[in-house]
Amino acid sequence: MKFDWFLKVEINTFVVMENLRYFVSSLDPSTPFYFGHTLSSTLGTSYNSADAGILLSRGAVVQLQKAVGKGVCASDSSSSSDVELGSCLAKISIYPQDTRDANGHARFLPFDPESHLLEKHTSWFSFLWTKSKYPIKEVITNTMYCFVCTEINFYCVSGFLLPQILMKFEWGHPIWGAKYRWMG
Repeated sequence: MKFDWFLKVEINTFVVMENLRYFVSSLDPSTPFYFGHTLSSTLGTSYNSADAGILLSRGAVVQLQKAVGKGVCASDSSSSSDVELGSCLAKISIYPQDTRDANGHARFLPFDPESHLLEKHTSWFSFLWTKSKYPIKEVITNTMYCFVCTEINFYCVSGFLLPQILMKFEWGHPIWGAKYRWMG
């Protein structure tokens, strides 16, 4: 296989590639890794939400391919694809890992930036946060936390929000591994 990482996101997901590259830069892609926003299933198996994106290392994909080929992972049409993937990977001892940054902020965000920034809570937002395996600190601008410092992606980014996000990057919000324009 001629890749190191496989990222599965929805078509309306905005990915900060620099932050993704930084996140995986010290990891060995031949080791099985399964990253994303981890939820607890009612079946007792943790899985990563497809809405927040799923990142698999080459090592995880190779093991998954072997498991599927051997019939270890049977399709369960009653579950969603992200739950099935998590269940299959658990059968081969690959589990979701904590992807929060050192400050406890999520990197794989399951909602649009506005929902995360403005505390625009819906019943689905509250449900997802209660199902999150790892406690998540809210990303509110008045905490002085840099909103785009470590986040890898945002889900449900509409065409209207995309230019606003790009402007934040353009005008100096730090991105991991990047030298700021005003620093020369």
